[in-house]
Amino acid sequence: MFYVLEAVNIAAILLMLSMLVVVIRQQPSRAQMAFVLYDVFTVIFVIGVQLELMHADTVGEALSGLCVQYVGQAGFLMALLWFASEFAYLKIPGWIYIIQAAINTVVLVGVFTAEHNPYFYNSMKILNDGMYQRINVSGGIIWKMHYIHMAAVLLTIQICCGVRYRQSTATQKKRILYIAAGNGIFALELILKGLGVFGSYNPVVCAMTIMMFCMMMAMVKYGYFGSLHAAVDNAFNHGDEGLLVLSNENTIIFVNARMNAMYPGIREGERISKYPDIIEVLKKEDHMLEWGEEIYELRTESIIEHEEKSGMMLWFINQTQQLKQMEELRTANEIKQNILIQISHKLRTPMNAMLGMNEMILRESKEEQVLEYAKETEKAGEQMLALIEKAIYEAEKATGEEISAHSDAPNGRRADVKADIDTTANTDRTKQISDLSNKWILAADDNTTNLKVLKHLLKKTNVHLETVIGGEAAIEACRKRNYDLIFLDHLMPQPDGIATLHQIQEDTAGRNRYTTVIVLTANALPGAEQMYLKEGFADYITKPIKPKELERLLGRYLGWESDEQEAKTVPEGIFHVLEQGEINVTNGLQFADGDVEFYRNLLEMFIKEYEEKREKIHTTDIDEYFIAQVHGIKGEARGIGAERLGNLFEELEETAKQGNSRQVEELLPEAMQEWERIVRLIQTVLS
Repeated sequence: MFYVLEAVNIAAILLMLSMLVVVIRQQPSRAQMAFVLYDVFTVIFVIGVQLELMHADTVGEALSGLCVQYVGQAGFLMALLWFASEFAYLKIPGWIYIIQAAINTVVLVGVFTAEHNPYFYNSMKILNDGMYQRINVSGGIIWKMHYIHMAAVLLTIQICCGVRYRQSTATQKKRILYIAAGNGIFALELILKGLGVFGSYNPVVCAMTIMMFCMMMAMVKYGYFGSLHAAVDNAFNHGDEGLLVLSNENTIIFVNARMNAMYPGIREGERISKYPDIIEVLKKEDHMLEWGEEIYELRTESIIEHEEKSGMMLWFINQTQQLKQMEELRTANEIKQNILIQISHKLRTPMNAMLGMNEMILRESKEEQVLEYAKETEKAGEQMLALIEKAIYEAEKATGEEISAHSDAPNGRRADVKADIDTTANTDRTKQISDLSNKWILAADDNTTNLKVLKHLLKKTNVHLETVIGGEAAIEACRKRNYDLIFLDHLMPQPDGIATLHQIQEDTAGRNRYTTVIVLTANALPGAEQMYLKEGFADYITKPIKPKELERLLGRYLGWESDEQEAKTVPEGIFHVLEQGEINVTNGLQFADGDVEFYRNLLEMFIKEYEEKREKIHTTDIDEYFIAQVHGIKGEARGIGAERLGNLFEELEETAKQGNSRQVEELLPEAMQEWERIVRLIQTVLS
């Protein structure tokens, strides 16, 4: 029996050392360090069991082995709790470890002085029942405190695993199951030993070995080392780029030296919400942050672990020099463009005068020879104008070439900052027309209400407006007809407005590769115009569409001139109720071009959209479709003057873009409640 017990101890020590080697060879992390300590102290415990087994002739000799065991147990309990906290994100507070350290100190003092006081053991004697010689003890108050501490640690881990399980990703749930299984096996063995089922420590050794194997398998099988803490330990920590690494709960888990210089006092363990200026930059589409005299671009990179997002890296890239160079190039190209305009004017003006006078000769002269000369002059003049047009077009094309400024980001990343200089605008501002019946416009949006509003606003121009739903339909339409102007909504389901623009411009089968395209967007933040110009749009207009802004674009690109409209006032009566209900009717009428009847139609369409979309919003996952729906509701709300509702759905949209599903669930009820309130108010007014 003695040799069987020895063999079990030795086998357990060898297995534990093997597991230690496996873990040490992995990528370093805090969880790895906790596992190493947990393994080492467990080996110390088993060595203590072996010493007690080999040297138990006297109480003093046996007590030496027991002292080693309790050193192992003390370190084992602290390392086990630390490992579970790091590996399963159990969020164990620091003061728990302080209490553990105090209890372990009392326990170790008690066991090392057990021969001189009754506080750890009430009695100790050597037992020899024919199986093997061993010490038999009865526990004192410190001994009982130790095992209460052990039970508390094991119970805490099980409870925390249960609570954390419901909040975890699929991969993290598997890790937690391994921890709970190993922890449960060890706890069950201790219960059975306490009930007297086992008389020796060997079952404890076996249970500890199985427990450690569960922990090791979880770490190796589910690749913990390749995700959050691997990203932290290998993070780029030099140069001008700042770096923050966030956990899935938006807690800061790493700050590099540059970020410490930018934000003195920023610490690991803080939530990113403590820094609202960073949150504001994340909400902006251009992600630009001004810091003193420098400008940083904030770039986000998700940390993917087993095809699941487990954190995020925020890079702060210094773009000051690149933006300065780009602005210098932009200024130089604007100067070139102005020169071309002047050249065009100076060439066309005398040619127009000459051809105009020649036209008078053709109309009024009766002499055959003179008319023959005039016709030859007309042909030569038309050829000259064609040459001028071609020369100006080629020069404008060269001027409008893309400017690229490159900046090298950390770890070989490359950022491209691009700007397209608009050279397609009509440079002849003197020719204005009040009728566009010979012009064709294409408008693409995924929201029929937006298209109806645009159609109403363009009605008085007599333009031919063709509307389509979505980017694919726009691409197809551009293959069938030549358009004079195209409007594309930005936030459409795939392809979105930007992708649609690129496909139209690159479509060799298309007929509108060089047609002027304007983006429709609800993004009025600083930097939006620069971003859209960079992507290739000629201009942009914000939603809800303001009639004056639309008229400006029609004048610029189609030469249209509108009649001045009289200022419209808010009508009395039922609209007063809307004003009382926090709907800005003045703004709503402005977006309806002052047409009261059309504004009533917008209100009716808003009710209809609510009835169609409310259930979809509740049942849709937080994905691109959800974001597009929320984006559309935001624009519709502002289009009728419901500013607070528009703001609520804007916050919901930005939160969904960040992938924060928990916060979306928190914001959604208030937005839905306000949406319902506005609809009920409108229904009351219209009925």
